[in-house]
Amino acid sequence: MASAMGAINEMSEPSAVSDFILQIAQVAEEIRPDQILRDINEDRTVSGFPVIPSVELIETALVERIETYKRAIRDALNNLSPTNLVKTMTLASGKATNNGEMHGPVLFDELVDTYESETQEFLVKEAENVSLLVKKTMEVAPKGEAAVGVALDRIENVARNWGNVARPIQISKKARGIVHRPSRDMAGEMRDLAGDLYQKHDMTAAARRITNFLAELFVALPEFAELLEKDTEALATIERREKLAESKRGDFAKEIAFEERIGAIFKDTLAISTAGIRWNKDNYPLDTITRVRWGGIRRSVNGVPQATEYTMAFGDDHDEVVVSTRDERLYSSFVDKLWKAVCARIMTDILNALKDGKEISFGDAVVDDTGASILERHTFKADVIVYCKWSEMTISSSNGEFVMGMAGKNTYSNAPYINGRNSHLLEHLVRLAKQRGVERLSDLL
Repeated sequence: MASAMGAINEMSEPSAVSDFILQIAQVAEEIRPDQILRDINEDRTVSGFPVIPSVELIETALVERIETYKRAIRDALNNLSPTNLVKTMTLASGKATNNGEMHGPVLFDELVDTYESETQEFLVKEAENVSLLVKKTMEVAPKGEAAVGVALDRIENVARNWGNVARPIQISKKARGIVHRPSRDMAGEMRDLAGDLYQKHDMTAAARRITNFLAELFVALPEFAELLEKDTEALATIERREKLAESKRGDFAKEIAFEERIGAIFKDTLAISTAGIRWNKDNYPLDTITRVRWGGIRRSVNGVPQATEYTMAFGDDHDEVVVSTRDERLYSSFVDKLWKAVCARIMTDILNALKDGKEISFGDAVVDDTGASILERHTFKADVIVYCKWSEMTISSSNGEFVMGMAGKNTYSNAPYINGRNSHLLEHLVRLAKQRGVERLSDLL
């Protein structure tokens, strides 16, 4: 099959090429070192040769063979035109992973990683062009919506070309439970543009246009899609929480309603209602919950990727419930309901505490209303605590943690998403504060 890849040329149809690539990847996926070892040793025994003592020898040889298959596929792809190469990889990614909903063959994952490396220069250059266009859009914003509309046409054209090339990577990363960081960065930059156009220039239509475009371009980033919804709801939810409790209790109950049975044999019940969050027989009233955390980690056994393990946790000041699942649908649905049920209220409580002069620890950072105490890192001596105002703070997300730091310095602190209390909520508040240009987090109230 690998040798047959040599017949592919620039006239080959992307659909047929993608199917053949997946056939090779699937056959390679079915190879089992222990079965090969058994077959070889049966023949060696009959022939009077010593048996091969260890499966590691087989595994080493298989690594070399897999590299041969990948080289054959890469050579075939290079025979296609750039447009058809991208089409082929996009079709193959979608077919291999059911559009990011399931794990694909390992060989294909490695092929996508190579594709990502080879397209990096193009993606970086086009991302820089988008950044320049975003700045120009804000410069022409005072001229009115017509000027902004022309600028958005240019952004969408460049971003769409970028997205076409990045789409196979996005789909593959989603299937593996990994966020494609360049996609997230570009999406975040354009999301900030939508916020600035709305907040500073009252351009609702332009902001809605960007939001709709982002939902189309970054469909393979489900967590970002949730953020797009939360941007329009978060502050409104905080302000009307008390009103909802009285005038729209029924609607609120429907919005947060959730119940699932977890477990293969012995089922455990996880539910959310106006009465609280229930885990089996234990119920936590919504107004007693003071901490939440969630996230996913992709596991592997002997180098073979396994299903993503999702963690969801909530608790009060005294106790905490931790729930694990491999069901992405259940995880996403619960986090969405959790956000609506308690996160808006917890963020309000955090802001009020900061306004009252209290300090709150998030990971190895200590946060107050005007900034945070973070760590200046040293290799051969103790770290030093440094205070940084929000206006001077750089923020990012890396390796499952919210990172707060100072530009150009080895000074930063981390707030883990999965193991850190309310790290997601802190990130949401800090990003919102920086977007709105406020000096104190409590100004968001």
